[in-house]
Amino acid sequence: MRILSINLGDRRDIGALKETIEAADADIVCLQEVRWNNRLEPITKQLSGFHFFLVEGHDYRKDYGRGVFQTEELHEGLAVLSKHKFNARVQQLPIRVGIDRWPRIAIECTFENFTLVHAHLSKYPESRSDEFPFLRDFDVIVGDLNGTPNEIARAFPEFDISSAFHTEFTHPASQRTLDYVLAKKSIRFAKVFTLFSDHCPLLVDVEV
Repeated sequence: MRILSINLGDRRDIGALKETIEAADADIVCLQEVRWNNRLEPITKQLSGFHFFLVEGHDYRKDYGRGVFQTEELHEGLAVLSKHKFNARVQQLPIRVGIDRWPRIAIECTFENFTLVHAHLSKYPESRSDEFPFLRDFDVIVGDLNGTPNEIARAFPEFDISSAFHTEFTHPASQRTLDYVLAKKSIRFAKVFTLFSDHCPLLVDVEV
């Protein structure tokens, strides 16, 4: 099973996204930080053979300092595109009051012979430790997990982790790996693509 994970960030080039998905020849595509839902849906009509599930995210309350705030409608949602039929359910992850500004969400996907969860976790370690338990019961975990490879390895010792097979950073600006595919069975291949947004796409072949 070939899985492509992309954090879109501010990338708004629908044509480039379509070309990336087609070139990857992935069975499942997981998208994070979907901030332009009204422009994402048309691409699903251009990509033949994909089933599509989108969850709109949250509004973002930006702090400009000195008590000045502005709510920006970023809608950093999640999307799953798959060549295989699946049932999807939305799970709201726990929130730490006083640390996180909004609850994170996950898409729980049930396929014919395996389960997958797609998530974009908190940037705060304390919150991630609360979120991790909600992901462990699935066969495959995909997304921007926002943790270091060592942190992810400690949190999911029973999983094979894609980051172990490459040395490129998935977030080059900070020289960090934030994006992962984890599988309870073996990962046969992992590759980081050229820069797509502020994150690099991650392409992984997993056994399911």
